[in-house]
Formats: sequence, structure tokens, C-alpha cells
Amino acid sequence: MWRQPLLASAHWLFSAYIARLFPELAHTFSEPVVLRIFQIRIGAEKGFRLCFHHHMGTVVQTAEETTRMLDETDAKYVHLCYDTGHFVFTGADPVAMLKKYVNRVGHVHLKDVRLPVLERVHKENLSFLTAVREGAFTVPGDGGFDFQPVFDVLDKANYTGWLLVEAEQDPAKANPFEYAKMARSYIAAHTGL
Repeated sequence: MWRQPLLASAHWLFSAYIARLFPELAHTFSEPVVLRIFQIRIGAEKGFRLCFHHHMGTVVQTAEETTRMLDETDAKYVHLCYDTGHFVFTGADPVAMLKKYVNRVGHVHLKDVRLPVLERVHKENLSFLTAVREGAFTVPGDGGFDFQPVFDVLDKANYTGWLLVEAEQDPAKANPFEYAKMARSYIAAHTGL
């Protein structure tokens, strides 16, 4: 006799319970989706913010994909982990994207780009992993991206969230402590923080 696994039954019951709590979800019994929506809502009630990070090598990389994802999600529950380097990598205008979605930004990754490396990556159609290994990314102030407009937009919007310096570079080639100090000096000089 065939028996449904207990875990699958538990997930179905949990989905039915969630659908009762949130009737607008009653049409879907996709356990992972319902569970995630439940977690996001409970998190939001507790003050947590879900911040989606657009990132190379994922299903949401470009400005168009990020726009679609944000336009098709509820601003109350889904925020953007805004990443300067990944927008530059895709050829998007990071400042335009920030201006468009600054009210949805819940977290910021400050990542600079070494433009000559990025140009070679695109010209030779190299992979994202190869680009990282070749040093396409670096800390703010060490590449070719001008962060001042980003700082200005965030300041004008009264952004009070985290600014995370992210380099995605080989520590054997770029000493993390030295690059952290470089980034800190750059940010202090441009923001007063």
C-alpha cells in the first residue's frame, strides 16, 4: 500500500493552515512558497526586512530582472540589497537604479569595479568566477566607479541602513586589512561617516 511521507503530509497541513491565516494565498499550496511567505510576514511583523540581493550568476542579475522582481513583489515585505558592483558588471546604471528604488533599499553593498578588467571580461566573454579571480571587483576608491552620486542619493533619502564594503577579490592578491583601511578612508572622505 502506498503511503504519503509524513513530512509531505505535514507540509500540506501547514500550507492549509497558512492559507487559512492568509486567504489571498489559498490558491497556492506550493509548500516552499507558502512557507517563505509566512516567514517573510512574520519577520516583517518582528521588524526584520527581507532584502533580495541581485547578483551575477543568479536568476536576478540585470537591471531589467531586478526591476521585474521588485515590481512583482510587495514593497512591504521585499526590499533590495543594492549592490553597486553587480549593476556596473551588467552594464546597468547603478545610480539610476538606486534613484528608482531607493525607498525599497534595505541594505547596501559598496563594491568598486576595475573597469579595464571588466572590459576584458566582457570582450573575452569570461565567466563571472573568472572575472572575480582576475580582480574585476575591489573596494570603493580603488576602481573606476564614482560613489559620490550613490552617497548623495542615500543621504537625500535619509537612508539609515547598513553600508557594507564588499570586494570579492582574492586575499592572496589584495591584502584584506589594507583594502579595508583604503575603503574606510574613502568612505570617510566622501561621507563624513
